[in-house]
Amino acid sequence: MHSLNLVVIAGNATRDPEVRYTVQGTPVAEFGLAINRRWKERRTDEWREETTFVEIRVMGQQADFAKARVRKGTPVHVEGRLQLDQWLERDSGAKRERLRVLGQQLTVLSQPFKDRQVKDQQPRNPKIPSETQPELALAAAF
Repeated sequence: MHSLNLVVIAGNATRDPEVRYTVQGTPVAEFGLAINRRWKERRTDEWREETTFVEIRVMGQQADFAKARVRKGTPVHVEGRLQLDQWLERDSGAKRERLRVLGQQLTVLSQPFKDRQVKDQQPRNPKIPSETQPELALAAAF
């Protein structure tokens, strides 16, 4: 039987990424993701909502990207695979496990606030002198 381990999710970061480095110097970033689902209950005609919290780990260039661009509340899209971590607690010796997404592709779905502020301060439709660039002036007219 063939297996497929592929996860594609989108949601909002629940905290800023925590970045650590391996012995070889590879960055590893971890953060939480809140995924909201909203639906209308047929029997009661009321809107319902549930939130699923997922732990995300990205490595290498994706970790550097997360460190630079992801903050709490940032909407992100993650593609990757499921990874099950298992360990024994030091104090009690109890077996623990956690299912997380090992992200292989991370995309920010909106601009960071800092970039939006700079963009908003720039003119939205700058005037282009028609004598210097007539083709651009014509395109701007439409």
